Amino acid sequence: MLEEWVESARALRLRLVEGGRWAEADRVVTEVLGRALAEEAVTGPMLAGLSYVAGGPRPGSARCPDRADPLPPQRELAMRAILLANRGVDRAGSVQLAGRVLNSAAWSEAGCFWYAVLALAYAGELTAAREHCARAARTADWARSVRQRDALTVLTARLDTWVGAPGQAVRALETLLGNGIYPQFAELAVAWLAAALVDLGELDRARELFREHGLDGGLASAADRAELLFARGGLHRALGQFSLAYQDFLACGRALDGWAVVNPAVLPWRSRAALCAHALQRAPLATSLARAELVAARRWGSPRAIGLALHAAGWDSAAQLAEAAELVRGAELAQVRHDLGVLLSARGQRTAAEDAFAAAREAARLIGNSRWAHRVSGPRLTGQEGRIAALARAGLSNKEIAARLGVVTRTVELHLSQVYRKLGVAGRDGLLRS
Repeated sequence: MLEEWVESARALRLRLVEGGRWAEADRVVTEVLGRALAEEAVTGPMLAGLSYVAGGPRPGSARCPDRADPLPPQRELAMRAILLANRGVDRAGSVQLAGRVLNSAAWSEAGCFWYAVLALAYAGELTAAREHCARAARTADWARSVRQRDALTVLTARLDTWVGAPGQAVRALETLLGNGIYPQFAELAVAWLAAALVDLGELDRARELFREHGLDGGLASAADRAELLFARGGLHRALGQFSLAYQDFLACGRALDGWAVVNPAVLPWRSRAALCAHALQRAPLATSLARAELVAARRWGSPRAIGLALHAAGWDSAAQLAEAAELVRGAELAQVRHDLGVLLSARGQRTAAEDAFAAAREAARLIGNSRWAHRVSGPRLTGQEGRIAALARAGLSNKEIAARLGVVTRTVELHLSQVYRKLGVAGRDGLLRS
């Protein structure tokens, strides 16, 4: 039977991945797709578990629809585009395959559309991805099923966040979750809503979202575990809970390893873990993670992936941080500009630092994040207080700050006391949350 054969292929793919034989695993999947899609009765759930895709059905999952239409042959092209993206190789080939799907008669099949648009997004083709979503929204037949309509809403919201419009994403996803969402996309909507809320600086709302949906624990049974771990790690990091964030990012990486996903454009867990390791004063680990991600990002070639990797690798390089700022948008741009200001300030380049902080404030203002505007040196702090506050927020210890600024540790302590008093916060934890 077809289903038994596909199940055997799933098991073989998993064994090959566990043995590090990822190219062979890809060939198995490609062979299965070709043979399975030649069968007239094959459906999306039958192919679940052959390749990683956020929001996709998993084998045996209750999220899989009981009945589904037979798949068009273009689904093979769409899944091959995702395979290339997951492995972080042949970005041009992935874009070409996605384009063939989206320019075919099968573009409106929900699975083909989902895989192809995500492949474009991972490749950095955000304008094209959004145009295809807009075309779907204008197509009357697109809303013929709840599944198809909700898929478009969730995917469009994610693209909105990536282009620096998290407020739009929040409104769409909160409405969708409030009205009832197709079960297949429920966990993913929570993950992507939480990420958008963090970009807006709405950390309490993001934390409550995880609690409300029972996703603040181990997540062992979650179908979209990698996306949830990555989003929760981002929340922990924004709250200054660097150890918890680091654990979530590493768990995200382990989950992706099981699918042979190495491309940071899918989920840049190494660069986020590197930032946490740096804040935890584990510099060698941070450097190793950041360098590994930068190699993978450059191999794939999408601007955002390279920018995020440069951010993590560029703690002591103003040139790398400046390059990163040219490649990212939205909240990510605010963070990079802020960290560039911290570095320049520590080097005594006050004018350049203030320019970087001003750019960070403007990036935060454009996306509606008032919290980030308060993270940069404000008028209530002196120049030295602002520099020390920025370095403390970046995770440096008092001793490290003193070494950076060429002062004694006691001076740092005194200035931090003044910072806490002026900002009305209780210690370093309060500073991280301010």
